[in-house]
Amino acid sequence: MKKFILLICFALVGFINIQAQNSINSSGIEASSSTGSVSATIGQVFVKTNNNSTGEVAEGVQHAYELFVLEVANNHQQGLISVYPNPVASALVLSTKNFTGENLSWKISDFQGKTIQEGIVRSESTIIDAAKLANSIYFLRVFDKENNQIQLVKIVKH
Repeated sequence: MKKFILLICFALVGFINIQAQNSINSSGIEASSSTGSVSATIGQVFVKTNNNSTGEVAEGVQHAYELFVLEVANNHQQGLISVYPNPVASALVLSTKNFTGENLSWKISDFQGKTIQEGIVRSESTIIDAAKLANSIYFLRVFDKENNQIQLVKIVKH
C-alpha cells in the first residue's frame, strides 16, 4: 500500500511540473554536442526569456531582423555604415551614408577568420551576393583606404 501511495505522489508531482508548448512549425533544426543541445523552429510564438550576465536567450522567438555591430573604429561615427537585411538569404546591402568616394573595401569571413568573399565599396549602396554562402554566421569587416578596419558586423545567413 505504501508503494502505491508513493507512486501516486510521484505521478502527481510529475504532472504538476509538466510544461509544454504547442505550435505549428514550418521548419526547424536540432543540434547537439557533448556540452549541450539546441533546437530551433520557425513558426513558434513567444514563450519565455532567460537572461544572465553573459547574455539573453528567448525561447520560441524567431527574430526577423537583427543588427550586430561588433566594433566601430574611434575615428568613424557609428551609423554611417549599415548592413541589411540581417539575417540574409541571398543579397546583402552595405550602405554607406555620406559616401565621399574614399576607397573602402569589405571582407566576409567565417568564425576561423578565413576570408570567404571580398570586394570594394563603389557607391552609397553596395550589393553583396550572399546566395552561395552556406547557412552560418559570418563577419563582415569594412576597411578604409589604409586597410584599417572601421566596422565589424555579425551576419546571419539562412
